[in-house]
Amino acid sequence: MANLRDWQKAILARLHELLPVDQVYEEGVPDEAELPMYDSRKVKPYVVAWWGQRVDGGLGFNSLGGVRTNAHTVPFILQICGPTGPAVRDLAEAVSDLLLGFQPLGEGELREDGAGTIRQPLDMSGVNSRYQVPVSYVGTVDV
Repeated sequence: MANLRDWQKAILARLHELLPVDQVYEEGVPDEAELPMYDSRKVKPYVVAWWGQRVDGGLGFNSLGGVRTNAHTVPFILQICGPTGPAVRDLAEAVSDLLLGFQPLGEGELREDGAGTIRQPLDMSGVNSRYQVPVSYVGTVDV
C-alpha cells in the first residue's frame, strides 16, 4: 500500500524528468563541494524539496473509517536555486509547468499555494554566487 513517503518520491521522480539526480535535494543543501558546478565554478540550477506534514482537509475530506482513511492536504516548498536571478525564475517556471496538475500516485492534483513557508529555507552551504526563491505547493493525499 502506498504511503506519504511514496507520494513524495513520486514528486521527486517527476522533478528528475527536468533535472538530473544531483540537482534535486531533500530537506537541505549539501556542502558546496558536492553541488554541481559549471566550468566557471558557478552553481548549476537546483531544487530543494522541504516536505510538510499532513493537514486536515476539512469536512469534505473525512471518511467513515476515521482519521487514517481521511484525505489530507500536504503542503511543501520547493526552494529553486541558481547562479542568477533570471536562471532561478526560468527554473521556477519550468518546475511549475511540470508539477501543476500532476497527480502523484494518482492522488489529487498539485497546485501552487500562497501559504506561508513551512520553515524558512536558509542557505547554510556557504555558496556565494547563488540566487533562490521558495515556491509553495500543496496536494491532496489519501495515503
